[in-house]
Amino acid sequence: TTEARRTLDALHPLLLEARTIGLSGHTDRVGAPAFNRKLAARRAETVKRALLDLGVPRERITRVEVQCCVEDPPKVNPPARRTDVEMLIVRPAP
Repeated sequence: TTEARRTLDALHPLLLEARTIGLSGHTDRVGAPAFNRKLAARRAETVKRALLDLGVPRERITRVEVQCCVEDPPKVNPPARRTDVEMLIVRPAP
């Protein structure tokens, strides 16, 4: 989405600084589990492509995984429809 792209643009300096980046695609539990796993994987891969487009080196994206089918109610859970980005940033001590 446009909002997601703005978020990645705002994180751009940190993304370039990160030593490793892990991505986890998520879904809610609406629909068949097999479909949701594919959807979660597509979400994570879409963010991976966006990071590569921003100049993040491919070798720093060390994990792309699926965290599918949130079990907590409510059944339709928009916050579950997302991709989490985890970054490891190491800075020297002052």
